Amino acid sequence: MKNLYVKLMTAALAVVILTGCGQQKGYMSALPGQSVVVAKVNVGNLLDESEVLSDNQVKGALKEIINETQGETRTLLREITQDPRTCGIDIDNPVYIAVENIENVRGLVLMAVADEDKLKTSLSTLTNDNDINSMGWTLTTNGDVNTVEDYDGNAIIAFDDEKLVVAFADGIADAMEYMTLSDADQEKCKELEDFINEDADAAVYADYSQLMTLASRASREFDNLDLSMFENAKYIATLNFEKGEAKLGWKFLGNEQFEETYNKMFGAPNNDLLGFLPQGTWALAQMGVKNLACVEDFVQGQLSRELNRMFERANAEFEERGINAKIGFNLLNSIEGDVVFAVTPVVDNGGRQEPQIIFMAECANQNLFNTFINIYQVENENLEKVGNNLYALGYNKKIDWDNYNWDGNYTYIRKGYDYLFGYADGKMFLMPENLYDKCKSGSGLKEFSSNIKNNAAVYDMIKGNNAGVLDITALVKEIAKVDASDARDIANALDKLESLYIEIKSANEAELVLKTSDKETETLKQLKDICVKQVVRMNSRY
Repeated sequence: MKNLYVKLMTAALAVVILTGCGQQKGYMSALPGQSVVVAKVNVGNLLDESEVLSDNQVKGALKEIINETQGETRTLLREITQDPRTCGIDIDNPVYIAVENIENVRGLVLMAVADEDKLKTSLSTLTNDNDINSMGWTLTTNGDVNTVEDYDGNAIIAFDDEKLVVAFADGIADAMEYMTLSDADQEKCKELEDFINEDADAAVYADYSQLMTLASRASREFDNLDLSMFENAKYIATLNFEKGEAKLGWKFLGNEQFEETYNKMFGAPNNDLLGFLPQGTWALAQMGVKNLACVEDFVQGQLSRELNRMFERANAEFEERGINAKIGFNLLNSIEGDVVFAVTPVVDNGGRQEPQIIFMAECANQNLFNTFINIYQVENENLEKVGNNLYALGYNKKIDWDNYNWDGNYTYIRKGYDYLFGYADGKMFLMPENLYDKCKSGSGLKEFSSNIKNNAAVYDMIKGNNAGVLDITALVKEIAKVDASDARDIANALDKLESLYIEIKSANEAELVLKTSDKETETLKQLKDICVKQVVRMNSRY
């Protein structure tokens, strides 16, 4: 059984290795136009960019796997790892994985064929392998089509001189069904055609209308959940690797209601809060808010009723406990303008090293702040008013054990800084008191004299955008300060990475960008090197 498992996994690895990039009308005729989810991978291009097959560590691992096989199978797999074209698959075209029916997971893996005779020889070698042959798989030829059939005569693999299909299903899979699709079954919507023509190392397409229909039928808790805004929605995600950076982009298509609601809720930020962040900030997210209460547009039907009942129960409990607070969607209207969340460098806080966090939001009124405080005053016994609309959260209050006299009366002392929650100058904020001391002016706020604008790696990517950024270079410096082998391993692994940046371009489009410090080497090769080093390091420990 062990040898059978190894051989099946090796055969699967060989199939994956044989896929590539490009377009070809002939083999695309097997892709159903009504597919719900489709993924394509430019493995040929990825192999070139990563140089994975020439990596000595990878070659050694593949050699160990291949040596578990015997005879002609071993020879075939050795040839494939040296030259993927040996098996007859066209590596200049992408591999597609499509699911046309979600409920019974029915779909196919589709590849272009470069040399039918070579492919027939390769599959003949695999099906004649002793372990695979014991499963009853046989290779047969029916006219222009070749099939690999199981014990029951079901064609799980079919191929001709243009395409190879591997069918799968929760039940009986029939690869011949895809070899002879009618013109009507091949007809594809514009979004799927755009996806097929998308130039990407990897990409995913999803028809949300079918997925949402299935989700609606499967939902029990919210039978009347309104999913109409996704009625015509399509989703496309793309992944591309370049020298010095990798980009993951995604976009929704045909989703006007979602776009309309998003545009009511969010707009471009004006950067007014960035000046309150200290130099050295290494993680930051910024949003421009118009009307967060519009989130209620997303929760309709049964879900809306359940949430409103939850608000009613909470408000009744507040009243019973003497808390002057009422919560609901309309409370979100208090936030209007920029919202930022940031993580700043590690500092000493009462004997322990930890990063600091900052949250700030421009507000149209003080209602949300007052509600939080009214709840906190009852729920948090350590809350302490320290100024006008300014409260210490008791984050660092500790029992004074040194002076405790065992009479049952605890005395609390503060060790290090506390976090302050406050409202001033139309801004609600949560920040460490040591940072607040630097930006306060009487009971109000002012900008730092040396602010985040001096940190170009962060500021230049975030300004004017609904976006988030992680300065990996700064993070690595923080991690490297920790005197632990795991921390050093992480710092070494991340050393070539520079930053991770996500930009929300619109309601229907966003992009995640990973930048590396080495701008001359393919990013995929750099990531491959990182992964290989980590695997080797982990294996050396055991």
